[in-house]
Amino acid sequence: STQARTTVNLFFNTISPALQSNKQYSIRVRATISGVVGNYGSACTIGFASGSRDDGSTMDIEENETKNKNLNILVYPNPFSNETQLLIQSKNNENIQLQIIDVFGKIVTDKNLNSNENYIVGEGLAKGNYFVKAIDQFGEIAIFRLVKME
Repeated sequence: STQARTTVNLFFNTISPALQSNKQYSIRVRATISGVVGNYGSACTIGFASGSRDDGSTMDIEENETKNKNLNILVYPNPFSNETQLLIQSKNNENIQLQIIDVFGKIVTDKNLNSNENYIVGEGLAKGNYFVKAIDQFGEIAIFRLVKME
């Protein structure tokens, strides 16, 4: 499925036909910036475990990202080799819980930070893909994919 987006968010529940549980998908992404079309990036594999869809009793990540207009994560550079700068933007200067989570769901970093300040992360991370998860004082969540190359 090809999706034209002006943001970095892709909600898998909007793809038609719907993604199947217990199946693996290979995804490649490319950006168009000011009319210049970039190359496709390396493929990554995603999948959804059976029963992982929301049954309505809890709010899933997609709903949090859609409703969350107060929290944003910026990372530069990404991908990176040694370290990268992380900025969790918030309309309010507030305490934010930062988690860096590996692809297996293990939390490798869990700390409290002030929003709207730059932080350097990545030195202790192994090569691979991670998710940066920021949670504000109201429970709003923002998630960003982080890639360490070497």
